[in-house]
Amino acid sequence: MDANAAYVLFKPTDIALLKELDNYNLTMIEQPGRNDDIVDHSRQLAGLTTPICLDESILNVVHTRQAIELWEQSSDTKKLIINIKPPRVGGFLESLKIAQLCSNNGVSVWCGGMYESALGKTANVHFSSRIEVNLPGDYVSQAPYFKEDVAESPVYENGEITVPEGIGWGLRGSKL
Repeated sequence: MDANAAYVLFKPTDIALLKELDNYNLTMIEQPGRNDDIVDHSRQLAGLTTPICLDESILNVVHTRQAIELWEQSSDTKKLIINIKPPRVGGFLESLKIAQLCSNNGVSVWCGGMYESALGKTANVHFSSRIEVNLPGDYVSQAPYFKEDVAESPVYENGEITVPEGIGWGLRGSKL
């Protein structure tokens, strides 16, 4: 469930609502509090059973390290999930550093999608195939957002996306 920073993490009624979500066996609650508040995500939500996913709070590997250290102090890093969006964190090198740091500390990771072209979506699929990225990503079709794309986008078949192979990340129908 993506909360999109809808909750105030020091407001008792909001914490009670988040605790109520534990009854629904959710995979995660994504970004329940403010984007700039890594501290209260760990301190105020330590008592929840449902894992907490930090999304917009994570802009680089330093933020990731800070989040992991805070969760180690107040909760359990197994209840922390990081959503890596390569464009948001500065590219794939920083994404890889974040994923490796998380993997080394028992923190689950997934690759979130933005409004990528087929090139960006294909790159995200390749990144998501890394062993450090242990949760499925979200890959929205870009069809409604682009009149014409630079290539054909990887497609779902039977609920899966096959990692494209070949030259140029395996892009099909490239117009580059």
